Amino acid sequence: YCADTTSRRRQNRSSSFRLVSLHTCNERARCILPPLYRQEYENETIVNKSKLCWFKLSTITVKRNYQALDYILFIKHFVEFTQLGLVRANLVANKITKEYIDTCEYDPIHDSLCPKFRLSKILEMIETDPREYEAMFYYGSLIEIKISWKCNLDKKLEYCQPFYEFQRMDIKPYKSNPYDPGSSFLTSRYFFRPDDGELHRLHTNIYNLHILVSVTGEVGKFDLFQTTTSIGSFLGIFGTGAIVCDFIAAFFTNFKTVKYDP
Repeated sequence: YCADTTSRRRQNRSSSFRLVSLHTCNERARCILPPLYRQEYENETIVNKSKLCWFKLSTITVKRNYQALDYILFIKHFVEFTQLGLVRANLVANKITKEYIDTCEYDPIHDSLCPKFRLSKILEMIETDPREYEAMFYYGSLIEIKISWKCNLDKKLEYCQPFYEFQRMDIKPYKSNPYDPGSSFLTSRYFFRPDDGELHRLHTNIYNLHILVSVTGEVGKFDLFQTTTSIGSFLGIFGTGAIVCDFIAAFFTNFKTVKYDP
């Protein structure tokens, strides 16, 4: 899409040159003039004056890091319920020990409290289609790890434990994404070559598994005052309704008696 051009401007009272790396563009949709080069472009200091674009697309070279599937994500967090003065951590006391953490790996059935998550296991839990599974690793994906706390303080505190959920947040399947599927970001590296002394750029588009961790909490405890207030309000509503009904019934009864009795 883009072809490199180089302009040389001689500085005042000096024999040195300042190299300005520019790019021409063959596709109209990508021809955007960078503000940095706008003044030089208008002053016709560019050797090959043509439309400019932001950067040159690098040669596509695919490198897959399959070792990333064996990476383990360790999550350590805590939640605080200030009204009840309660603080809970996902490293549940008396259940998660140092020996357990060294050997465990999260499993929704056997090790639901283990805070260590293997990436391959996460992908298997959120995607059962083998083609989408492979595409997630190829294009990248946006994954949410949702940690929810639902605690009943009328029971023992040890039952107040975290619950983990996994879901995809990007568009699926990838074929239905009209723009850029998956999750990726562009990074650039600038360097000088010793043979020509010109500035070069190397663009790398990295497809990644972008993981978001969200934590929600809900806790409840029996309160005699709140319960009594709720019951009183409930009975009060029905008491008011009975009074209104009695008033209406009495009004119509008296009206008929006055109108039709001889």
